[in-house]
Amino acid sequence: MPSGLEVLIEEKVLAILKTLLKDKEKIYHLNSLAAESKVSVSSTFRILKKLIKNGFVDELKIGKWSVYKLADNKKVMELRQIL
Repeated sequence: MPSGLEVLIEEKVLAILKTLLKDKEKIYHLNSLAAESKVSVSSTFRILKKLIKNGFVDELKIGKWSVYKLADNKKVMELRQIL
């Protein structure tokens, strides 16, 4: 049985967060994050937009490409402790 906030967080959001938390320095393309977290690309895109808006993920633009990285801030440090 999951403990802590894991019971309150949507399963797909949790899968993406856990994938990002595995390696805080890794940079992901949308498709690679979706594949690694086993969440559909469309759901991953929707969830990433929420995580970016709330300061958990940084979006980096490289030309016409967007890549994503776990933010380095107090919110993420607190989340790491909880999960």
